[in-house]
Amino acid sequence: MQLQDTDIRLLRVFDAIVRAGSFSAAQSVLNISASTISEHMTRLETRLGLKLCERGRSGFKLTLAGQHTYQACQQLFDSIDCFKDKMSEFHQDLRGDLHIGMIDNTISNQQMPVIDGLKQLLQRSGAVVPNIKIGTPYQLEQDVLNRKLHLAIGPFQQHIPGLEYRALYVEQHCLYCSHLHPFFESEIVTSAMLNQAAVVSRMYLFGRDLSILGVEQAAAIIDNIEAQATLIHTGHYIGFLPQHYAQQWVEQKQLKQIYPYQLSSQFYCITKAAIELSGLTQVFLDIINQHKLDD
Repeated sequence: MQLQDTDIRLLRVFDAIVRAGSFSAAQSVLNISASTISEHMTRLETRLGLKLCERGRSGFKLTLAGQHTYQACQQLFDSIDCFKDKMSEFHQDLRGDLHIGMIDNTISNQQMPVIDGLKQLLQRSGAVVPNIKIGTPYQLEQDVLNRKLHLAIGPFQQHIPGLEYRALYVEQHCLYCSHLHPFFESEIVTSAMLNQAAVVSRMYLFGRDLSILGVEQAAAIIDNIEAQATLIHTGHYIGFLPQHYAQQWVEQKQLKQIYPYQLSSQFYCITKAAIELSGLTQVFLDIINQHKLDD
């Protein structure tokens, strides 16, 4: 079979459906209607002469042919990305897409090098197209492994094989309650008081926050800082937040830091190990490494 541009576009639709888990879930990702998605899939199956998935009331499920086709898609997309990277290296100026992953709510941390890094990169070349994805540490690691991202920055607690981790900076987190919480008027919060409090914990800290507080079980577990701050603001929960992020509400007397509880979070920049980085990715890494030296 000779691949055409339309085939690749149809395969990318198929890839988005599989990643989303259903036709309906893929609508928001692809920004097209369910009927259009169905039409694309019919065209792809006709083009390949294969039935790729079962769809209906029983839900979405890949056939054996669909599983093999999906794996082949990943190899194809990797090859296309490698081709783009190699071609960009032949140009004297920097050009191409740069896919960066970050966790949420790091923009107020002056140690975060992405803004200054992109500023310098875009000053060097207007042909660079940055793409930024916000996700959990686990999601970012998987996307770097699968070459959906060139690099990602976050507090990766458990290093996994296949990735290279470069230490960047340490982010300080403090324990907070809102002005609606009983602890807000307390000068001292004892360990006995903590044991009676409802603590909201971040999943990717793997219980480090609970261990610092001497609390065995969280009252709520979330996977991002925005959700944690929302629950703390209700006045029902206490929890750790990045100090730079919470400072705005401390100044407005909506949040209060509960002393002396603190947590340090090491941030890393990760890339896929054992591969040759594109020129664009390497230049960006060099810039953020210099940012680290300057701090």
